[in-house]
Amino acid sequence: MFGFHAIFYAARVTLFLASGLMGESLASFPEFFTALAKITMFEGVLFAIAAPMLLLSLVREEGEARILEASNTDYLTGLPNRRALFDRSVRRIQEARSDGASVSVMVFDLDHFKLINDTHGHQTGDDVLKLFAGILDRELRSSDLAARFGGEEFVVLLTGQTREETRELAQRIARAFAVEAARFDGLAINATVSVGLVHCVDADRGFETLLAEADAALYRAKALGRNRVEQAPGLAAVA
Repeated sequence: MFGFHAIFYAARVTLFLASGLMGESLASFPEFFTALAKITMFEGVLFAIAAPMLLLSLVREEGEARILEASNTDYLTGLPNRRALFDRSVRRIQEARSDGASVSVMVFDLDHFKLINDTHGHQTGDDVLKLFAGILDRELRSSDLAARFGGEEFVVLLTGQTREETRELAQRIARAFAVEAARFDGLAINATVSVGLVHCVDADRGFETLLAEADAALYRAKALGRNRVEQAPGLAAVA
């Protein structure tokens, strides 16, 4: 609309300039310029009405986009939340299937998190959650999807990684969390994380199925003493 308005007035100015260059006066074409003046007034009125409506529409769309983004973001860690995870994972897996890429799902559960809250307070507990989210953000690729699943549980979806690369990444994240938590704010927090992961080479399973398999591996890791990585289906544990 703004482009049409600009083109219309540019054409009108060009016409007047051309008329002057040819030595023609406005009085030589009274009917034409009277009609042009009426069209200009009509277009100006339309623009005056449409422009505010367009601007209001843009403001409303921007506001709706912000609300949608907020509804898909975990307020504490800034990561996508559970709903965003399910919405985005479907598209990621479809893309991986089209590209013939592998899909990996990792579920992280912070060990004995209630004890951290009880010992150091809920504010420190929140800070530990943010610390772990920051490690995920640092260690993952921009194409990876990480989300806070709920409470002290986080989920990561990767594509195009090998089973070994996925396992090594899980180990690296777990080690970094233990080291950084021990140095956190001078509190020497003893914090570890249990990890369950599943790796699908042909991406022939849906996200909910992969998540259930990774979650089962997580429970096995917790049952075997926590602070470890377990792979589905029932592969050897990685300490």
